[in-house]
Parts: sequence; structure tokens; C-alpha cells
Amino acid sequence: MDKKVKKAILISVISLLSVGLATCGGFCVYYGIMNSYTYYTDDGTFVNVPSSYDRKANEQGTIVSLDYTTSTYYQIDALETHNTYAPDFEQYKSREDETLNKKVYIYLPYGYDENDATTKYDILYHIHGTDCDGTTLIKGVGQDSETKNVLDNLMENGDMKHTIVAFPSWYNGNDLDEGNPDYLVAHFNTEFLQDIIPAVESTYHTYSEITSSMDQASINSHLKSTRDHRAVSGYSRGGILTWYVFAEMLDYFHYFMPMSGDYLFELMSGTEESCLAKSEILCDKVDAKGYSRSDYYIFSTVGALDFAYGGVKKQFNAMIEYPDYFRYGKKKDGGNLSLCVAPRLWHGDVMCPQYFYNVLPSLFI
Repeated sequence: MDKKVKKAILISVISLLSVGLATCGGFCVYYGIMNSYTYYTDDGTFVNVPSSYDRKANEQGTIVSLDYTTSTYYQIDALETHNTYAPDFEQYKSREDETLNKKVYIYLPYGYDENDATTKYDILYHIHGTDCDGTTLIKGVGQDSETKNVLDNLMENGDMKHTIVAFPSWYNGNDLDEGNPDYLVAHFNTEFLQDIIPAVESTYHTYSEITSSMDQASINSHLKSTRDHRAVSGYSRGGILTWYVFAEMLDYFHYFMPMSGDYLFELMSGTEESCLAKSEILCDKVDAKGYSRSDYYIFSTVGALDFAYGGVKKQFNAMIEYPDYFRYGKKKDGGNLSLCVAPRLWHGDVMCPQYFYNVLPSLFI
């Protein structure tokens, strides 16, 4: 056997060993992830969207858009986060406020009739992640999408109530979209409460029954009294924003679905100590509003192969240390805190239809 043949054989053996080691290593990592998440998912409650949902439902909703006017609200303080602190936001207070004309996209369920003011609908607001917008999941007015199919089929099958779903955007269309998206996320709550929610709920038949002629105090009063009929979800930075809504707008929402995002944007840098500290902050927020554990429900989701998984898991480990505020389990079983981990999902807003399928049946029950 000449040297060239021996060399080729040696290279082949080494290559095979390398592949084998990499495969074993990958399996060990994956096995470790699977074992670490089953505590939270009741031995694997995540299920894939069934293939039957690939077809269009017989009872289809519609996608429309709604124009509204808002502001950059530079003079209003942004929320302080872990990765971007308040001093970084001070620079924007020197700017003059800009008037912004924006759109929010709306899913109206099958049977919705604008002339039927007696039928009221629960409403979910879904907030997108980085480099996305209100059309990412539902494509646009009159369009079909995987997300729309999931919503249509869930409602047609009776697995969730007929619900209005709104898809706003936290981007402003100015230099901050690329320059400091964290500021936009930490600053979105004002636009959300003062402009988006009133525009949507004065136009469509929700339980709040607010009108465009009401002042903000009256609007807030109506929204507070109907918080049990309102939910918010968000993916990635939108998931982080969903935690901000829980912390700052608990008066107006009962249901929260943060996807692939943790409170205060720690992600992988979170520690046991920092997660306990921010869990205490959330408990203090609940106390400040005078609510009890039964007054809110959090159902979070994340992929086991998602870079956000570690931070989400650490936060849940910490939150369940405060059972007077967060009892792990489904709402129907007396819990108010759930986590669904998808074993094969990575990071990306396109994962949202899978999460909607698993979570939406638990809302408004």
C-alpha cells in the first residue's frame, strides 16, 4: 500500500471520527436541553401545528389596517432596562417631538360585523421583534398567511374564542429604528396606551366601548374595567416589551404571552441573583396595583435551541420562588404562570404561529 493510499485512509478515518464526536457532542447538548425544560412543560406539552392547518378554514377572518396619529414622545421618560440604562436615553429629550402617521394591522374573526354593536370581542395585541413590523406575520391587508390560517382554524374548531388580534409596530420610521431600537421598545408604552389601544378599540367592537370623543382619563377607566378581555403577546424584543407591559400596564391587561424574551432584556447575561431581583421587582409592581395572583396569567414560550432560552429559564426558576405571586401551572388548574418550550425551534418571528397554536387556547377562559 503506497503512501498516498495510507494518507487517504487516515484522512477518512479522522473525518469519520470527527463527525462521530460532533454528533455525540450535539446529542449530549440536545439531551441536556430536553431534560432541563421538561419540568416546565409537563413532560412535553408543546405540539406542532397539525398538517390540517395548512388548508384554509371554511370560516375565514379578514385582515384590515387602521391609520392612527402618534408622536415620538421624546419628553416622556423611557423605561430603564438591563442592557440600556436611563442615561443613554437622556440624549433624546433634547429633540423636538415629531408627529407620526402609522398603521396597525387587524385580524377580524369570521362573522365580525361592523354594524353589529351588540356583539363584543376579546382582543389580543401582538408585538413584533427586531427588523419586523405589523405585516411580518399576517402579510398585509387581504393577504393569507400561516398565522391567519392558525387563527382561522383555532376559532373554527372551537379551540379559542373569536378574538380580534391587532399587530402594531414599535418602529417610528426615523433614525432610531436602526440607531437605538432598545430605546423604542422601552419607550413604546406611551404610544401603546394613549394612541394605539384607543384607536383600535374605538373603531372595533371590543368590551371597552370607548369612543374617539373620550378624554384619556375616561379611556383609561374603561380599559381598566375591561382588562379581563385584553391580552398582549410579543416575540423577541416584542417579548421583552410584553414584560414591560406587565410591569407598567397591569391595570389594562389580564393575559400576557412573552415569546423568546425575558424581563429587562438580560438574555444570556442573567444570573440567579439578577433574576431573583427582577422577580422581586415584578412582585412589587403587582403590590403597587393592588392585584392578587388570580388577576393575571402569564404564558411564556421559547425554543429549546433559541439563544433566549437560558435567560427565560433562569427568570422562571426565580419567579416560582415567589408562589404568592406566581404559581406554576395552567390557568384551568389554578396556576398563573406557564412556560412552553419548543424542542426544535430556533429564534425568529416566523416561529410565532407554532406558539400561537399552543398558547391561544388558554386565553380568555
